[in-house]
Amino acid sequence: LLYEDGSVVANFVLADQSTPYYIVVYQRNHMPVMTATAITFESFTFPYDFTVLANLYENASTPNTPAWLLETDVWGMIAGDVTANGLLQYSGPGNDRGPIIAKIMANGGSGIGSTISSGYWFEDVNMDNSVIYSGGSNDRAPIIANLNILTGNALLNSIYESLVPGIYTAKSAPVNDGPINLELNDGQLVLTTNDLISNGVMDNIQFTLAWNSGDDEASRAVANFASDCGLLPQGGIFEVNGESHQVFVSINFTELPQEWVAGQSVTLMSFNNMPEGRVWIADNYFTEENNAMYYVSVWGEDFTGKIKATNENTGSYQNLRVYPNPVNNGTLNVEIPSETGSQVHVKIIDMRGNLQYDQKQNTESGVLQINVSQLKAGAYMILLVGEKELQQARFIITR
Repeated sequence: LLYEDGSVVANFVLADQSTPYYIVVYQRNHMPVMTATAITFESFTFPYDFTVLANLYENASTPNTPAWLLETDVWGMIAGDVTANGLLQYSGPGNDRGPIIAKIMANGGSGIGSTISSGYWFEDVNMDNSVIYSGGSNDRAPIIANLNILTGNALLNSIYESLVPGIYTAKSAPVNDGPINLELNDGQLVLTTNDLISNGVMDNIQFTLAWNSGDDEASRAVANFASDCGLLPQGGIFEVNGESHQVFVSINFTELPQEWVAGQSVTLMSFNNMPEGRVWIADNYFTEENNAMYYVSVWGEDFTGKIKATNENTGSYQNLRVYPNPVNNGTLNVEIPSETGSQVHVKIIDMRGNLQYDQKQNTESGVLQINVSQLKAGAYMILLVGEKELQQARFIITR
């Protein structure tokens, strides 16, 4: 039971009270806190004071901290983990702000300025008995404000991970099976939909543009853009393995066509003097590791489809079908697209860009079976490099 004075009364039934245990406190939309050390129940004198920073696990981390200073010498839990997954996140797949507008719309809301009240909502970040996406006392602002302080930067795609061990576990690789596709073509970055979308509002979009390092013309073109969708670059240009990367995230919502029909395009950005084929939409270990992959949501729901872009140096980037995903038996099956030649170069790269597998394979069977039993648990990118195309997919290994 949680009392008005902040104390919690709980009964622990332990077979052996001489064994030390950590105690973890969870709350519906705050980051959990844990005791600084394991406690032996038969000898400890309760209550345990979680408002004292020294009593919290990882209390000396900087700039990370397990709690907020609420008043002099009084610490409290960190707000904003709406998805209760151990991550604080403002943009991209699994973010914490999208569910706020999604909950409002699912409960009778009519738009960004709507409010719902009198419910026990995970989306009520400031716990004022109302869920508000925009305006005064909204539940979205604390998420980005807390992220800025916790991460030490103002990047909208930043992520803060709980300091309590084991709270966050790796997710399955995104399947990008939504209706909205992204394409860079003729100096314009455009969205197209495969399905009819009525009265849609795009509340979040992010992606990364890439080009070969040292290509000054491409770099100038990316910097010289126009957009009516509130897109801003996040941080500077990141140089990774001979490629330049620039992350973009939307800072506000964008109204889509009232009746957005299949095949119709919506322009996100326009570029002056874009060199043809020398800038592409990145989908690689960098984007995966830095929450910089393509993602788009409408009214807080994931609508992310495929990336359709061409890089003249590597050919078309296509998505592979791999299974099982996650991999837990040491074997990754890769379906070979019909247009692939008789032989491909197979590479597996971890999320830090390190090459973990590099072999040439024959493709006559139509399905490659790759032994990944020697790889550690985590996220990886597999690439099939042919004469004219590069196919790729993300996958997860669990143990």
